[in-house]
Parts: sequence; C-alpha cells; structure tokens
Amino acid sequence: MEEKNTFLGYRAGRNNLDGTKLTFLGYEAGYNTTGGFWNTFIGYQAGYSNSNAGQSTFLGYQAGYRNTTGGANLFLGHQAGYSNTAGGSNVFLGPLAGYNHSTGSFNIFLGESAGLNNLTGAYNTFLGTRAGYNATGTGNVFLGYHAGYNENLSNKLYLDNSSTSSPLIYGDFFLNTLTFNGSVNVTGSLTKGSGTFVQPHPADPSKEVAYAFFEGPEHAIFLRGKAKLVKGRATITTPEYFRVVAGKDEDITVQFTSRSIDTFGVAAVQVTKDAIEVRELKGGKNSYEFDYFITAKRGGFEGHQPIQLNTHFTANNKTAEDFEQTYAKTDDLTITALRQLLIANGILTSDGKLNQTTAAKLGWQVRPVQVATTEPKGAMTKEDE
Repeated sequence: MEEKNTFLGYRAGRNNLDGTKLTFLGYEAGYNTTGGFWNTFIGYQAGYSNSNAGQSTFLGYQAGYRNTTGGANLFLGHQAGYSNTAGGSNVFLGPLAGYNHSTGSFNIFLGESAGLNNLTGAYNTFLGTRAGYNATGTGNVFLGYHAGYNENLSNKLYLDNSSTSSPLIYGDFFLNTLTFNGSVNVTGSLTKGSGTFVQPHPADPSKEVAYAFFEGPEHAIFLRGKAKLVKGRATITTPEYFRVVAGKDEDITVQFTSRSIDTFGVAAVQVTKDAIEVRELKGGKNSYEFDYFITAKRGGFEGHQPIQLNTHFTANNKTAEDFEQTYAKTDDLTITALRQLLIANGILTSDGKLNQTTAAKLGWQVRPVQVATTEPKGAMTKEDE
C-alpha cells in the first residue's frame, strides 16, 4: 500500500506501520498510530494514542489524545475529545469539549467544555458553553449556556442560558411533549387538537384541576355581567375592550336571566356593539336585577369557515410509519379521539395503518422508509488502497 503520508514535528507519527493518507503536524502528533487512513492530527500530541482508526481530524493541544479505534471524528480545540477511545462520528468543537467522552458515537458538542462528562452517550447535540456538562444520557438536544448541565436522562430538549432544570423550553422526544416555562406569544394562528388550562387543586396537593377549552365554529367574544331594570328600563353600555374587538352589530346576540320571579321577562329592543337597550315585556314597570351574556363575532374574522381542506392530518411527504406512529394507541384522550376520527374517515385502517387507497386518491406522496446506516460516508474503497 502506498502510504502518501505527511509527518511534521518531533516524533510525529513515530510508530506508523501501514497507515495511509495521514497528515500529522506537531510534537508527537499521532505518536502511536500504526494504521488507519485519512487522518489529520495537528497540535501538540494531537491523536497521540490513535492506533488504526481512520477518517478523523484532530486540531488542538492533545485533541483526541486517547483515541484508539474511534473513526470519523472531528475534534477541534484544546483537549477536545481527550478521553475518547472508541466513539466514532463525533464532532467536538471547543476547549475541553467532550473531554471525558469515551465510547459513544454520533454526538455533536459545540462550546467550551460542552458534554465534558458525557462518557458513553450517543446521538446528543449540545450547543453552548458547558451545555450538557454533566449529562449522561443519549439522544438529548441542549441549546444555550449551561443548558442541560446536570440532566441524566435521555431524549430531552433544553433551551435556556442557565443550568436550571426548568428551562425556558423543555421537551421529551420519546413522549412527543413540549413545555414552555414562561409566556408564549404567537403572531400567526395557533392550531391544536384540544386544550385545557391546569391549576393546582386548592385543597389536595396530590391533584390538579384541568378545565377543557370552550370552543365553537366561529371567532367569538363575549361579555357578561349584571344590570338593573328601573321602572322596566335599562341600558347596558359596553366597555371599550368589547367595542373595539366586536364585529358587525347584526352578529351580536344577547341572553338575559332575571333575578326576580315577579316579572314578565325582559327583551333586547336595540343591540349594537356600543350599548344594549333593555325593556321589560308587556310594558312592565318593575325594578330588579338581571344577568346578561352578550356574544359577538370578532371583527375581521367573520369569514372563518369551520370546514376546511385537510392540511393537518395528512401523510403527504411523510413515511407511513411516521404518520401511523403519530396516532398510535395511547392513553392520551386527544390522540385517541383523533385516531378514531381518522379511522372513521378512511385515512387510517381499523388497525391504525395508513390507508394506501385513500392516500393515493388524495394524491399524497408517501415517502418510502429509509434505513439509517452507521457506515460513515467516504469509507475507504479498493481504489484508495
């Protein structure tokens, strides 16, 4: 095998036997390399312990120092990936990034000391100074300064600029849940399958109270309160916050509940977004309190149509497996209800599989399953030997 190697520096590549296409630059860079291919080690003792791994680039003081068989790694920074031995296809960028990492693969640690104590985790992405510093799990995504600093579980999402265990955005990839620990502003529209508000139970610490949202086929607003008839007459003047949001007067409806049994009832004789004129029926002249509930369509949204083209429950440009997994059997009420509706309209079969006949009829392009491979791109071929 033709070596095609470049070694520059005191004892750089000293023990190489049959490694090829190697570039070692620096004091004892690649010192113990015996084989391997397509490695570039630049820096004092960079890749010092590498034996026969290939396709790696180590740049920095003792970057990848203990790496022996881990291949297709990119370590850039002072002692980045220092303790990695057999982990492959990792990217560690920054001083001490992935310093104690040893055998896990397919990780990306970017930032000073990012993932420093993650020893065997795989498929992690840590971005930020000391992000995932003590994290031990797999499949995590931590974004921000100290994000996920002490997380020891897997498949979690952290977005924050501190080591808090309650980050601004927290997610669970396994459960498909997302938590916002703060207020959320949405400029555009927000679509949901169902919804609740949740609050602590005021008397039982083992419970919480969950109310379902009040929903309807229109963008409605309401105003409720109490008023009083005086000699059979009353005027309800609406507040500014109702007037400036309400739409057309003809879309306003009013309901009354009398607080007296000695009455003929009341009627709304004139209804506008500014005021409601109320009179007792049959010309009554009684005086008593009553409740009112006023509903209007929100101005500018009167044209909302509740029946729309399906854009949310489609397998177009998805794999059948991914679509089916979204609506797999679960204890979640929302997913269960949606699953039953999709079975009823023919998108899913009775056993929860994507109905290929329906998909074809609707013109969906269902993607084939692509099997993931751990084979790094650019593996050496016979032509390279």
